[in-house]
Amino acid sequence: MTNNNPQIYSIPATLSQFFYDNVGGSIINVDATWDKAWMMPDLLNPGKSLGFRSKDGIYKRMIRNRQNPKQQVATITPSSGLSTQVTLTWADPSFNLYQIGDIIRDEQSLAEGRVIKAIPGSVIIEANFSPSPQFDCTLHFQPGYFTYYEKDRSIMYGSGGKENRFYENTWQDDFSEIANDTCVITRREEFNSLLGKNGDIYVWSQKEIDFINFHNRARGKSYWFGNGGVRNTSQGRLSGTFGIRESIIGAAATSISPARQGGTYIPLGSAPVLQTVFDMQDAMASKKGADEQNFVFGFGRAALGAIQQDPTIKNMITYPGVENTIGGASVKGLDVRTMSLNGITIKFMILPFLSDTDSLPSWNRWSIYGFDLTPYPTINMDGSVGSEPPMMKIHFGDGEEAPIYSMVPGKEGVASMNANLKTGAYKIASNLIDGYTLNLQRDNGLSCYALNWALAEWQGGN
Repeated sequence: MTNNNPQIYSIPATLSQFFYDNVGGSIINVDATWDKAWMMPDLLNPGKSLGFRSKDGIYKRMIRNRQNPKQQVATITPSSGLSTQVTLTWADPSFNLYQIGDIIRDEQSLAEGRVIKAIPGSVIIEANFSPSPQFDCTLHFQPGYFTYYEKDRSIMYGSGGKENRFYENTWQDDFSEIANDTCVITRREEFNSLLGKNGDIYVWSQKEIDFINFHNRARGKSYWFGNGGVRNTSQGRLSGTFGIRESIIGAAATSISPARQGGTYIPLGSAPVLQTVFDMQDAMASKKGADEQNFVFGFGRAALGAIQQDPTIKNMITYPGVENTIGGASVKGLDVRTMSLNGITIKFMILPFLSDTDSLPSWNRWSIYGFDLTPYPTINMDGSVGSEPPMMKIHFGDGEEAPIYSMVPGKEGVASMNANLKTGAYKIASNLIDGYTLNLQRDNGLSCYALNWALAEWQGGN
């Protein structure tokens, strides 16, 4: 079979004189596990990648969080005895979100105080009804405890109101990441052919497929474990995308990236238990306050096994003969994949790539990722109100996300004529290699709003 066969569809095949002496039944992908890593953002959040234009690969995403002024007490003056008025200083010396007339409540004693003076880093509060008539300065608003804004309480006559209080819209910097991989396929490596379902024969190269699979595996690692920012290096300016793990953990401001608000990160000192899942779901639910919530939890294989065999679940299963039952219904082994508790439904999902010890440290098998995929409110660039998914693929450029896949021909280029050669023909080539060069480039990344997400991981596991 030669490239003269009209059923063969391949640019290299059209340009070269290779022979295709094998019909392959399938294409071997030894990294299929990592397909799920780069496909997972599509499964968790179906939708198109969002294109943007920024020379430094920075996408600015507007975040509109649930907000309520809250601050930790540093000192109380006087620090003992009874007093109608006390002065509080804050752990954050720049905090100035409490206004005159605000009622703030102490999380420890539930005492309330009315703000009568406020400056950055400090307020003076007055006792009104609870406690009444005075504060106990050794009991109320003690250092180390938090205070919360509760409401406004204005005077009955002559109240002048106060300054407007608006939600603060903040911006999160997300980054795309350039991947530019190259593969050279030489003439002697030849090609195989694939018999399609429609009977047509397609040319393929296992080396080319391996090259694409390797690129996609690296893409999956960026989505889950990438570190982000923009910086100058010895070879030029580069950018990195924030993956899912780093988005949940959050990050302080650095010289290459502004501060990022994370979710709930739970480092474990031992294998996860069912209570770990409860702690994660409670932390996630508290960020939104809805009555019925649905989460997706992704597990490493070891973590899922530990949760499924937790005594709380295991003791619910009886073994009458050869069948297992749970709650009287037949089940298959310990395959618990959905759990509902406290108005929260969790779908369990296995993340098989976390168990790939050839590519990741083995402790990743003990990791649990929690996702709240409910869209959140935002304000669009035109000022209208809308919503966005918490996880979005982003890419540099306009229109659809698309890789730039190029072929640079070598000695198998287009045939031409040369009278000085006895054969009278030569090849027009772009390089001297006796084959051709494939280049695959992407400029994309993830934008994750991880405030409602959680991660528990046991780095001591193996």
